[in-house]
Amino acid sequence: MGSDAHVKRRIPRRLRTLGIVVMLSISSVAHAQQQPSAADKETARSLMTQGEAQRGRNELKLALQSFQAADEIMKVPSTGLEVARTHLALGNLLEAREAALGVTRLPSAPNEPPPFIEARTKAQALSDDLEQRIPSLQITLKNVPEGSLPTVTVDGAAIPAAALGLPRKLNPGHHVIAANAGASAGHVDVEVHERESKPVLVELAALAVAVVAPPPSVEPSPQKSHTLTYVAFGVGAAGLVVGSITGLLSISKTSGLKDQCPNSKCPAATYDSQAFQDDKSSAQSTGTISTVGFIMGGAGVAVGVTSLFLGGKASSSTSGKAPPTPMTLSPWISAGSAGFRGTY
Repeated sequence: MGSDAHVKRRIPRRLRTLGIVVMLSISSVAHAQQQPSAADKETARSLMTQGEAQRGRNELKLALQSFQAADEIMKVPSTGLEVARTHLALGNLLEAREAALGVTRLPSAPNEPPPFIEARTKAQALSDDLEQRIPSLQITLKNVPEGSLPTVTVDGAAIPAAALGLPRKLNPGHHVIAANAGASAGHVDVEVHERESKPVLVELAALAVAVVAPPPSVEPSPQKSHTLTYVAFGVGAAGLVVGSITGLLSISKTSGLKDQCPNSKCPAATYDSQAFQDDKSSAQSTGTISTVGFIMGGAGVAVGVTSLFLGGKASSSTSGKAPPTPMTLSPWISAGSAGFRGTY
């Protein structure tokens, strides 16, 4: 009993000691984060000077990288304001407002330098102005198959289902809206300007490939049937090749993006960089093309097999009658959809 009581008395003391050590460690880390070293400060000054020079030469993407690097080091109002201003110069209204709001949310310190106070005031004014300038699209769908859940993307970025039909904020410029639902798809290209709120209607069309058999009394001649078979198999093979190549490219691009974002968390400087966004857009585009290529390839093979089966049945009922209309088949492909056109 004496030994047990002694153990019970020692455990709280150890826990208190451990708690003190943890609190001191956290305090030390926080203090280190709030106090950049002399080398950090000098690097940030150099980056700010470099960014201003680049922006003066209209090298806006390079200037943005410099300002973002300086802001990552210092995280003060003056560096954040320059990030917002450069985004605005690039036409990135969404990113500019986000950066400006980030400045207003920075905790203020006692005896804060006047430049920091001024930067906060300017960031707030910039944020208020941009809130009115950012345009929006209100997307609605037509011909959605009953019982299917539509998927909508804007420039390759998926829109949450709950947000469909509601104003979607985005930067001014050209945008591509694509929608898929069941076996139907459609897309719309739209141009939107500052302060504009524009409704957009996306009509869905069936993706299914229809193979129409000739009437029972009319059978296609073996020569014409073979021509259709060769064309269909050729288109199918081409679609599978395109799907495979672009699929590998998409996987490679996606893997490269993941390498830049350890543990699925992207540093702000990396995620906001133009190179990262370009790679992200390229990965999404090649993924879509790969999917469409496989659809076209599978459809081509299906048409080829059907044609081969029908072509093997010769019928004597066609003797003495006019030859059937020549059969033709040609593939078509657009963003998010693919199929064939033909006459039989």
